[in-house]
Order: sequence, then structure tokens, then C-alpha cells
Amino acid sequence: MDADLLQKFELNEEGYVELIDSGLCLTTGRTSDSTYAADHRWRPLFVEECERVVPERSRWEFSVPEHF
Repeated sequence: MDADLLQKFELNEEGYVELIDSGLCLTTGRTSDSTYAADHRWRPLFVEECERVVPERSRWEFSVPEHF
């Protein structure tokens, strides 16, 4: 099996990170929790059918820090 095809994602027009040509989008789980510090949190990530994802947990944007 060629796994390279399962590693290519793109940011689509709706702001979802989609596994190319699959109809699957990256989404987060409902729960999160703190790690070693209260301002650092973790949340599980999943892929789900793009038409079924919850936008509040599935829309992404790229952010580039000003010093780069």
C-alpha cells in the first residue's frame, strides 16, 4: 500500500484541512484538558467526513508569527 497518498492534506475553501481526494477533514474532539500548565491544553484530533464535521471544531487558518 502506498501510504504517501494518505499523508497529503490541503486547506480547502471552507477553511477545513482535507485529506486530498478523500472527503475526510481534520477535526478536534469535544473535550480538552490541561497539560503541565493551565494555559497549555491538549485535544484529540480525528478525520471525519467533511460534510459531517462540526465547523467550530474543524475550521483552521494558518498563522505566521510576525518575527518570521
